[in-house]
Amino acid sequence: MPKIDSGRTSAVNGYSRLSRFSYREPGGGMNTGQRFVAIVIGLAGATACVLALAGFLLKIMENRLESPEGPTIQAFYRLVGAAYSDGFVAGFGLCFFLTLLAVAGGTWYEGRRETTRAS
Repeated sequence: MPKIDSGRTSAVNGYSRLSRFSYREPGGGMNTGQRFVAIVIGLAGATACVLALAGFLLKIMENRLESPEGPTIQAFYRLVGAAYSDGFVAGFGLCFFLTLLAVAGGTWYEGRRETTRAS
C-alpha cells in the first residue's frame, strides 16, 4: 500500500479521498504530477508578479501617481500608501511564487539524488 500524504482517509479502504496527487514518491515531498503543477503555477505567478512589480516601479519612477481628489495632506498620504501597498503585494507574491519554484526544484533534485544513490 503506498504512503498517503493526507490525514483524510476513507474508512472503507484506507485510501485518501484526494486523487492521484495524494501519493508520495519515496524520498520526495512531491510526486511528478504535483511537481509539474507547482512549476506551472510558480512560473505563471512569478511572471504576473514581475509584470506588476515593474508597473509599480515605472509608476513611481515616472511620477505617474494620480492627483488626490481633495488637496489635503491626508488624501495625498492615502494615495501614496495605496500605490506602495500595490508594490508590496506584488513583491510578496513574487517571493511566494519563487519559493514554490524552489520547493519543486528541490524535491526533484532530492528525489533524483536518492534514486542515483540507490542504484
